[in-house]
This record gives sequence, structure tokens and C-alpha cells, in this order.
Amino acid sequence: MPQYVEQNFSIFAILSVHGNQTSMPQYMEQNVSIFSILSVICTLVITMICMPPTMFRSHYGPVTNPPATHLCYEVYDQNKRIDYGHFTNTEESHAEEVFLGERIKDAWRTCTIVWYISWSPCDKCIQILLNAFLPNNPNVKLQIIFAKVYHGTTKIQELNSKGVKIQAMSHKARAISRQEAKREEHGTVQTLVCALSTNMFLMAPAMFLSHYRPNANPPVTHLCFEVYEQNKLIDYGHFTNTGELHAEEVFLGERFKDAWRECTIVWYISWSPCDGCTKILLNTFLPKNPQVKLHIIFAKVYRGTTKPKIQDLKNKGVQIRPMCHIDFRWCWKNFVDTSDSFIPWQNLYRDYYTAFQWLMG
Repeated sequence: MPQYVEQNFSIFAILSVHGNQTSMPQYMEQNVSIFSILSVICTLVITMICMPPTMFRSHYGPVTNPPATHLCYEVYDQNKRIDYGHFTNTEESHAEEVFLGERIKDAWRTCTIVWYISWSPCDKCIQILLNAFLPNNPNVKLQIIFAKVYHGTTKIQELNSKGVKIQAMSHKARAISRQEAKREEHGTVQTLVCALSTNMFLMAPAMFLSHYRPNANPPVTHLCFEVYEQNKLIDYGHFTNTGELHAEEVFLGERFKDAWRECTIVWYISWSPCDGCTKILLNTFLPKNPQVKLHIIFAKVYRGTTKPKIQDLKNKGVQIRPMCHIDFRWCWKNFVDTSDSFIPWQNLYRDYYTAFQWLMG
């Protein structure tokens, strides 16, 4: 955690992904067993692996609602990536079924498989994993990283209980698939570029400024978050409102339905929480997760935020304060798609002081 947020938390070094990297991402599990996998998975052709950027955005974007699932996968041997590719639904099978049945019909030996999937698996596909694939392949470690929660997903906890690691996509996880690999095809070396892009998961500079600047008055909330465990950043990302849910509800309900382990969560939020979201924190999330420390750092005071509710949060141990220059710079560096330096706007310090007086008054 940034030292200015809490002094006894160290800053996590963000993973950088190199174009020719083929080793397993360090933010995933380090100890990967040795395996040898059947050569049937090497039948992918170049045109099937590559995905146009517009297709990726239309399926992996958090506000899109496509009818099909896209599944980008990686397979690791001795911590080395030996295969990767991309599947989608057929007329009869979901993308998960295509991966498990059409391409890989034989038993796997020891390996680690990572799915970057546009929708979380439906219960039908989860049952296939639970009743067929996992029992027949106890030496396989499966990690599922999903972009959006499918409305037909209810059995996630059963996957967790069987050792499957499942988590929501952050832009760090999505960036892992933006890698280059080389393959000989008819005597020539061709570059296979998986066209996954981090751009849509990082905010555009104009979007950040239009939502986080104090003089802006957008109708929705943006929430950038970081999760720390034992001084280490284990997840981070960016949410906004859906049709029915506030950004805080999306974070608490849609992405993380199960109890949290001991950790620290930091929200950099464009509007202070409304009383409705504050009530959810006070009555549900905080009582069920007493081991969680929550920091709320807001850019602007929402008109639906009342001081008594904020005081109730403080009384429950929530650290809450307005965003200062350092916070804006931190978000600009880690959640905005730009290489430019953050330039403070006029009256930023005055705006901070005004919000601070409101909070303390």
C-alpha cells in the first residue's frame, strides 16, 4: 500500500509485461509442477489465435453484453509457457467445452492451465469441470480469470473448494495475454500476436478528469481499488456503475460474494459513498469481514452522503478522507492509460481543503 495511505504498508512493484515473455506471471502461483502435455494442443493456426482489438473490446468490456464467451488460455510447463490460444462458442458448445472437449480429449499430465475468460463459467460448464475434468485430472492446476460475472454463475464456491483459483480480471491480468510468441509455419517464422489490449481497462485521461475533477458532475461513480495482503498487492482494478448497481455494490456484490481473508482494501472513488452504499458496508460487509481494513479516499462529496453515516463508518474503523494531490497522481500513474505526468489542475489544493473541512466539520 502507498506509504502515504498507511506507513506500515510497503508499495508493491507493478508487474511489467515484456513482449517476448513466456514465463508464468509472477503474480500467479510460483510453484508449478513439471509436466509433459500431449501434442494435440499444438494444432492451432495463426488466424485462430489472433483476435481483432474490436472483437476483444466488444466481448471483454465491462459494459458489453455479448451472447458468446471468449476464452484465451495459457498452458505452463516448469513455469514456462508452452502453448496459448483463443476459443469461443460453437453452435453446440460453450467456449469452455470447446477447450476441454474439442481440443483436449485425452487426459492431462501435470500442468497449470490459465483461462482469461470474458464471462464467468455458467453452472453447466462448472459441473463439467467438477464431475469430469477435475476428477480425471487431479494433477492439473486450473486458474480462471474472468472479465464479467455471468448471470448463470452460482457454483463458484464449489470450484474454489476443489482447488480451482478463480478471480476477477484486473488490467494487470489482462496485460499478461498481450505477449508475442514465434512459431515456424511452412519454413518461415511468423509472429503470433494475441491482440489483447489494456487500454479499455485503464481509464482514458479524459475519462479520469471528467469524473475525478471537483468541478465535474457526472451521473455515475468510478471506483479504483487495490487489495493488499501481508503488505503485498494481490489485486487491483477499476469499476463503475452498472444499470442497477453503484460502483461500490459492483465491487462488494458482483465481484466478491464470499468472505474475505485478512486484507486491506483501498478505494479511490470519484464520489463519496451515498447513504445506501454506506448502509451496505455498515450492516453487511463490515460485520461479516471484521478482519478487513477498508480505506475510502474520495475525490468529491456526493450530495447523497450525510455526515452521520460517514461518522458511523469511522466508528467501525473505516479510514475515510478526501483525495489529495498525491492520491490523484497515484491513480493517474496506475489506473489511467497514459505515459504523461499528472498535472494538477487549478484550485486542487483549495478543493481538497474544502472537502477536508466538510469531513471534519
